[in-house]
Amino acid sequence: METVEQSSTPEHSRAPAHGYIHRKDDYLKHLRRIEDGENRTLGADLAVPGDYQPAPLPAESRTAEVDGYSVTLDGDLVSGEEWELTLSVTRDGRPVTDLQPYLAAYGHLVVLRTGDLAYLHVHPSGEPGDGVTEPGPDITFFSTAPSSGTYRLFLDFKHGDAVHTAAFTVSATGETGA
Repeated sequence: METVEQSSTPEHSRAPAHGYIHRKDDYLKHLRRIEDGENRTLGADLAVPGDYQPAPLPAESRTAEVDGYSVTLDGDLVSGEEWELTLSVTRDGRPVTDLQPYLAAYGHLVVLRTGDLAYLHVHPSGEPGDGVTEPGPDITFFSTAPSSGTYRLFLDFKHGDAVHTAAFTVSATGETGA
């Protein structure tokens, strides 16, 4: 029997002491052997016993601070239309120009719609070693939001041999879709 590898929650993520976890696992056709050639995302809800009090969603922001890095978001989510988002990474006020590849890219963007957790896993434009894509400070993504509403965005990037996750809350405007 052949084992299929998976990309998953980054190794630096931590489970809460109590509450709920909604886990997503990606099986990507270009990285994994999937018989019908289609990408797959499997989801599971996991409950961690204990007294759980849901936290309010963080306020909308175009800047995230994580592990001494500042990440800024430029661009807008527009439902039903392709959008371009550029995330720029700085540290101590200086652009980070030596990002390291993480799972074959300089960044991975996970987009979750609040309410139903509709999920997008977006790879950046370009790839390490293609002779065009710079290793920072900018990481550009293109995708389409399925509907208007509030979304959480999580950018994973690697620098200094560690993976960092910057989180944003943004609204998608436009026509309501699926």
